[in-house]
Amino acid sequence: FQAIDKAGNKSGISNITVQKDSTNPSDFSLNIINDSTTSFTINTGTTDDTTYTTDVSGMNYYEIYLDGNLAQTIEVTDQSTPSISYKAENLSENTTYTVYVIAYDKAGNSRRSANMTVSTADVNQGGNTGGQEPSSQLLAPYISLSGSTQTNGYYTGNVIVTIEDSASVSTTKAVKVKYSVIGATEIEETEVMGRTAMFTISQDGSSTITAWVEDSEGNKSETSTQTILKDTKTPTNVSLTVTSYDETSISVNASGADEGSGIISYAFQISTTENDDDFTTTETVASTEGTCSYAYTNLETGTRYYLRVIIADRAGNKTPSTITMQITDDNGLTDEILGNDTSKYVDYMPTVKSVTSPATYNGSGNDLNFSTDTTLKWKIFKVEDNILTLISDTTANTGFTLSGYNGYNNGVYLLNEACKAMYSNSDVGAVGRSLNADDIEKVSSFDKTKYSMYGVSYGKEVLPADRYYPEIFAYEVNGAPNGTYGTELNQSEQIKPAIGYRERK
Repeated sequence: FQAIDKAGNKSGISNITVQKDSTNPSDFSLNIINDSTTSFTINTGTTDDTTYTTDVSGMNYYEIYLDGNLAQTIEVTDQSTPSISYKAENLSENTTYTVYVIAYDKAGNSRRSANMTVSTADVNQGGNTGGQEPSSQLLAPYISLSGSTQTNGYYTGNVIVTIEDSASVSTTKAVKVKYSVIGATEIEETEVMGRTAMFTISQDGSSTITAWVEDSEGNKSETSTQTILKDTKTPTNVSLTVTSYDETSISVNASGADEGSGIISYAFQISTTENDDDFTTTETVASTEGTCSYAYTNLETGTRYYLRVIIADRAGNKTPSTITMQITDDNGLTDEILGNDTSKYVDYMPTVKSVTSPATYNGSGNDLNFSTDTTLKWKIFKVEDNILTLISDTTANTGFTLSGYNGYNNGVYLLNEACKAMYSNSDVGAVGRSLNADDIEKVSSFDKTKYSMYGVSYGKEVLPADRYYPEIFAYEVNGAPNGTYGTELNQSEQIKPAIGYRERK
């Protein structure tokens, strides 16, 4: 792989070799030598059939079990001779022990030997040299599993179950394998002729397998059991809500649910853009609860942040929340902000008021009531003549109906009056008004003295005679209010409402 930036510059090429080993070590047997009435020695060894490199595969260690208890773990230090020898000492005289060994390769695959019984009393009668198994036997079978990645004991995909007779070919009496499954996956007692059976667990949840072998006369071995936990479902109803914020921190509450293995962690992420690649995890909180509170700290003042949480369940399934945006408070209108930073967000709260738009002027036929939207965030729009103009980062959450010629005539007036009532703050001398054409022209290249039709510019100045304005035109630029030029209003100005309309002459 290599990295390429947007300018086309390339890094060097790097290579990574990935090695995979899903093969169990080879079958093996035990050679047991009685040393005394209180000890015996186990000699054994096997190989890993997979081609290996150091620290990737090859034999890793052996576990020796006496009567089902782990007696010793022995590491393999030389791959060329991966055999071991273990002396079991301080045993009881005239006592029979059950012995087996599990061999592990470096990839975690394992192979278990057949069980052997060893009696410390046999040494008085010539010993149990060679550790020979009984001439024929029925042993509890192996149950081995393979499938998708396992996390915290849970599989996230189908699991292939293999049941194998654990006795050696020369000593086994088994002619059939039997098994049943209860739980999330239900399989009634099933018989498979031979020494091996295979099937698949496909249902989410907990499934318990019980298996045994039988001889031709119907005699049964002891049973082996194995419980499989499976969860393929991701967490649901994942959300992230801002509960409070100040100049340098944002507190949030995350919530979610998981029907399978259960929630295990909340990874809280933050970014200054909405780009997925820009999010970084600030902390992963271990929790099994359906809600989790967290605070992002050491943030920049007056800065827009994008937040999300990724909830993981015990099986490793993950679900991200939708992105939540929050702007930290600013610590005041400093000289730096007033001087040059017209992208800064500031801490501004209008005096909470409501306003009524009268039906007489709005043309809708109804008086319309509106109240302050306190969720708006305010950004510096311009600094001019020591006057700071703020603009909200989104539109208000209510509509404003203007209809007919009265609505047209009074749009500027009604919108300004509404904004003045809802977004002014007398404590800081701030007056609210609507965004207008003058504001737009200051940040655009539109030339109001020209017009075009069907994409063709005619380069013609728009004269008063070309305007189809009704009554309000009498007060506007070039409208000569009351027939007198020089008292006209600016294009975005209206100091009183108008009723009715006047035909263009």
